[in-house]
Amino acid sequence: MTRMADITIFRSYIVTGILAVFFLLSACVFFTVFNNYSSDHKKLQALKGELRVIMIQQKELKRKKRIVTRVANFVKRATSYGLEKDRWTYYDVEIEEPMTFHKAEQILSQTLSTSSYFYKPMVLHMNTDITTYKKPEQNQPSGRSADSKSIDGQDVVVKLKGAFLVQH
Repeated sequence: MTRMADITIFRSYIVTGILAVFFLLSACVFFTVFNNYSSDHKKLQALKGELRVIMIQQKELKRKKRIVTRVANFVKRATSYGLEKDRWTYYDVEIEEPMTFHKAEQILSQTLSTSSYFYKPMVLHMNTDITTYKKPEQNQPSGRSADSKSIDGQDVVVKLKGAFLVQH
């Protein structure tokens, strides 16, 4: 009977040893799998971030392609209308003289753009103090119009600078 008891005790040690080894192997496998899971999870998060950046870049690329297409269509249409740089001429305008309000209104109405020319304004200054106006020197031709007789009958000094852009 002692032998039987020894075998039973020995068996319990063997079972305990096997269970201990199994537990240690399970713990080792668990930590290995958990470590792999953790690194894979970090890689997944990084890839999701890269995917978001790529999606944003794709949207931006599509938007820029749309803009480039629209610009190309606009340039093509403008070229078909003759809006090319070499087909236009600049005519500078520089007026500084006293005049009536009616004459000033006529000049300003001529600066409105039309289909055949455009006016590019640079300076428009109107001064009601006629006494500050300096007459041009005698050797230079007067910029005043033929119907303006003298400074006294004028309402305002108009200074107008700009350029007409005329299509050939």
